[in-house]
Amino acid sequence: MEASIEKALGLEATPASLLTRAVDALATKDKKTIRDSLQRLLDKEPDAFDLKAWSVDSGAAAPASGEPKGDPVEALNRCVSAWNAKEATARAAALTAVAAAAPAKFDLLAWRGAASAPSSR
Repeated sequence: MEASIEKALGLEATPASLLTRAVDALATKDKKTIRDSLQRLLDKEPDAFDLKAWSVDSGAAAPASGEPKGDPVEALNRCVSAWNAKEATARAAALTAVAAAAPAKFDLLAWRGAASAPSSR
């Protein structure tokens, strides 16, 4: 029912678009947007987010098949830091690291604590 209401109000948002909005807000340190977008994201997709697909859709090179390599929370935090980089290659490299570390289902709650405290960066 919530999806129908969002569509009627023109507020449709996919989990992927909400994560992009949250990363944008974190990169610019917009606290209200961070809080709002993270809450909406968690309401929609708290523990089974396809982080690999999001990163590839956002500009990452598709990772080789196999087990994830690295810490996805750390990779996503580095991606936030590189999000507004002047060089497009820095953002693409950070997204590629996220894709390589992403498990089949990413628990956004594991990342939320670090993401909702942008002043610690």
